[in-house]
Amino acid sequence: MPLSLNKYIIEPSFVKFIKHNSFEEIQTLIKPQCINSMADSHRPSFRSSMVASLLINDQYKVFLRFCKYSSSTGEQMDCLPKSFNLSINECTFTIKNKYTFAPYDITQRVAVEKNSEIQIRATIPEQNDFSDYYYGVFLMKKVDHKNLLKLLKYKGPHDAKLSIDLVKKKLHTDDDDVICDNLMKISLLCPV
Repeated sequence: MPLSLNKYIIEPSFVKFIKHNSFEEIQTLIKPQCINSMADSHRPSFRSSMVASLLINDQYKVFLRFCKYSSSTGEQMDCLPKSFNLSINECTFTIKNKYTFAPYDITQRVAVEKNSEIQIRATIPEQNDFSDYYYGVFLMKKVDHKNLLKLLKYKGPHDAKLSIDLVKKKLHTDDDDVICDNLMKISLLCPV
């Protein structure tokens, strides 16, 4: 008898993404759901009229957010897979990157769509583990710099030891754990 994985799939309504620092969520366009295998044909969609007038303004973005579900945390952190296929209507893109902890911006790809119904499907190739990945599509508005400064003042300063330990760890190892999505190796050797 084949093993059914359906009983292990988390109900999408329980998957909540952590609040993004510089963007505020305006609307959920596609509710978080388990990422599909390549063979699955389900294509969630939303109406382009929901975002068309807002995308003219640079303040609004449409983000595809991924997470690797963990039952130990209530809100899930963004975790973009190394490689995935993104289908918007009938156009498929293959996206390859390092793991990052940021959402994937699909604003330009959605803005050029002429159809009134925008179907989006994200898939991970069969050889990769996709069972714990969830994704959703969100309309978000950029938080202006004044509000960001208020938030920073409200949070207060962080302990300097945390930053020092993180920098030491990064400089003393050659592993590829990602601190930010723009990564550059540096050396502090004196040229003299």
